[in-house]
Amino acid sequence: MEAAAVKLLLVDDSDIVRTSLRNMFKDSPLVHVVGDTGEPADVQRLFDSLEPDIVVLDVHMGKANGIDIAQELRRRNPNVQIAILTNYFDPMTIQRCKAAGAEYVFDKSTEFDLFVQFVELLAERHSAGSTSL
Repeated sequence: MEAAAVKLLLVDDSDIVRTSLRNMFKDSPLVHVVGDTGEPADVQRLFDSLEPDIVVLDVHMGKANGIDIAQELRRRNPNVQIAILTNYFDPMTIQRCKAAGAEYVFDKSTEFDLFVQFVELLAERHSAGSTSL
């Protein structure tokens, strides 16, 4: 029996980032992008309806704050994995992201490929039957 793919929700106000990530995972049997949005107002609805295993957030999305969104998602589901992919990669932002419940913070300008490898690693662990990601 084939293991279920990890369900990934992408939240970033950049169409280019969302499209790039979707394309990077499109052929992966272990990662399924279940949804994406550039509208912070859509996140709660998508989160509740799609039940992702991993949520990827940007920190700054117009007037919205990905850190606040991470905190709310963590409150709603303590088991979801939250990763922040941001251009604001300074110690204070990293600390705020982690305090809000994000397990992982990646620099969008230098760690994009590392982030993709990280998601694939989590997916392999999930596929191998790990009870947690």
